[in-house]
Amino acid sequence: MTSRRTFLKESAIIAAGTLLTAQHANSFFNYKPKHVIILGAGFAGLAAANALVKKGIKVTVLEARNRIGGRVFSHKIPGEDLVVE
Repeated sequence: MTSRRTFLKESAIIAAGTLLTAQHANSFFNYKPKHVIILGAGFAGLAAANALVKKGIKVTVLEARNRIGGRVFSHKIPGEDLVVE
């Protein structure tokens, strides 16, 4: 069972943490980064890059493969008129 003293001390710490967080929240949301690096050129990475560029933020997209699209990929079967998604 928690003592009254412990309860009051922990409540004060939580209240102080909440107050400090609230004071910095406005500066956090008004912060505009100079450059953002996005890992992955799948749909989500490309959509995020597009949204950031529209807001005037410089973006670099890094992709491990030699193509964009992530898991979305079309493959033509040689000698056939088939495309596998």
